Amino acid sequence: MTLVVWALQSWAQGSLETQLREEAVRSLRQSVDLRVEGLRSWAGRQKDLARKVFEDPELVAQAARLVEMESNPVDLKARLLASPAFKKAGEIMAAASPEIADRGYIIISPSGLDLLSESDEIVGRVVTADGAAYVRRVNLGQYILSRPYPDRQFAQGLARDFRNPVMFVGGPIKNAAGTIIAMGFSPLLAGPLLRLPEIVGRRDPGLRRKEPAPQ
Repeated sequence: MTLVVWALQSWAQGSLETQLREEAVRSLRQSVDLRVEGLRSWAGRQKDLARKVFEDPELVAQAARLVEMESNPVDLKARLLASPAFKKAGEIMAAASPEIADRGYIIISPSGLDLLSESDEIVGRVVTADGAAYVRRVNLGQYILSRPYPDRQFAQGLARDFRNPVMFVGGPIKNAAGTIIAMGFSPLLAGPLLRLPEIVGRRDPGLRRKEPAPQ
């Protein structure tokens, strides 16, 4: 009789543990699915906001003038900073929705040269090899949302800031004929995307985001 009771208790405990595990997995999956859906919605909104700015005819006209200046490399940075097109294009980019304008803006030529930025330090620099894949995708006409990365990683000659993770939304700037003449980028805070691994990491410590070592 004692053996039967023990067997029943063991079976009940095992069944309860299995049920609890299944409920925990189901709850976690639903939580992650909701966050993923929210992130996709957020990403789609950032692209829509960027498209509205990058398709502005006035921005396209000013970007074309900046690209034309690239053909003469002599004192290019100084000439860009002093040009009316630089000022006007910057005003248009800065006037975009705060969701994509609060962190700044960049216009890059098809060759990967930074033609416009809210930071004079970036103007005239070339995109690093790390950012080349993104540039290629935008040059193909895609609107993209980057993965989180250390600030300043994609501007050649600048030290990466690991304390400030950012991401960006980017897209093509096309003329009336549909030709891509430049690329626009708006840096974003990386928080919305970084929160998903933290959620999963609560259940699986092995998936928690690790901070990169300073270099």
